[in-house]
Order: sequence, then structure tokens, then C-alpha cells
Amino acid sequence: MLEEKYAKALYELAKDKTENEKKKLFLNFVGLLQKNGHHSLMGKILKSYEKISIEKNISDSVELVVADLKFKEQYKKEIKNNKEYIDAKAEMNVVEDGSIIGGFILRSKSVVIDGSYRKALLDLYNNFIK
Repeated sequence: MLEEKYAKALYELAKDKTENEKKKLFLNFVGLLQKNGHHSLMGKILKSYEKISIEKNISDSVELVVADLKFKEQYKKEIKNNKEYIDAKAEMNVVEDGSIIGGFILRSKSVVIDGSYRKALLDLYNNFIK
């Protein structure tokens, strides 16, 4: 569809630009749409642009926090098998944080999954004292 082609082109042009450069690009883009008689597609183009942006940002990088690095491979395999959480092509950075006691925390630009023992223990404590 035409709006998807416009959105992809706009995304590719804007991805490495500063905010000022993006503003100028957007104004020029709106002018191009008016010149070509496609101004009415602007809403659909912006929706497609947003969808592309979300898809691209999800796959950029993922941080996996584990209590002990000896368990990193176990959690990496478990998480990569669940494609609903991260893109299989995403680069996974592993960080050790003993304060989570056990389990893992998975962070991406759009998702945070806290499967740490610390959170589970705090939830149990909070439910117990209520």
C-alpha cells in the first residue's frame, strides 16, 4: 500500500537524524504529500510509521539481569524460546545483579518482565501483611 511505502521511506530517512533535522524532514515530507495530492493519507502514514518504529525498537537490544552469571545460558534459552517477549534477532546483554537473589529480569525498550526471586518474596511479604 502507498501509505506503508511512504512510512518506510520516512522511517529510513529519519532514523539517524537529530530532532531539528527530523522536524525539517517532516515539513518537507508534508510538502511532498501535498504536491503529489496524497495529503489525505497522512493519518494512515503516521500509523504505519508508528508501527514500523515500534517493531524496529523492540528488536534493538534486550538486557537480561541474572543473580549469578552461571545461570545466564539457562535463562537466555528459555527467553529466546518465547518470541512473544523479544525478537529473536535482538542482541541480548547479560548483567549480573546479586540483589535479585535468583530468577531473572528481562528489559527491552517496550517490555520489562520481572521474574526475580526478590520480587516474588516482596509480593509474598506485601500480601502477608495486608
